[in-house]
Amino acid sequence: MKYLLDASALYSIFESEQFPLVSDISVLVLTKYEVGNVVWKKSRKGEIKNLTLFTNALSEFFANVHAIDIDFDSTEQIAIKRDISFYDAAYIEAAERMALTLVTEDKEILEKSKNAVTPESVFKK
Repeated sequence: MKYLLDASALYSIFESEQFPLVSDISVLVLTKYEVGNVVWKKSRKGEIKNLTLFTNALSEFFANVHAIDIDFDSTEQIAIKRDISFYDAAYIEAAERMALTLVTEDKEILEKSKNAVTPESVFKK
């Protein structure tokens, strides 16, 4: 099975050190910026013990994973029809268009996407 990871799922997986096979994973183009921002915030709070190791692992991951762009018009339609933010609709649009299982911790996405699952249901600890 192939997966699209959103930023919440990706950070959770890296934090738990349950690394998936990169060949099975896609992300949105913007995901690396989202995850980078989370890492920056957590490092400023002292919540990441080994920042260099963590960012090196993320860099390696992003260098080898498939990054997907969205279809703007389809994303807008999903946002309107499902009453969800454009940002969240972007993940739903890409997953549905590419026939990927969307992995997220976002409760609203889990409710409004027919093919969304939690990281725990896919990547067992």
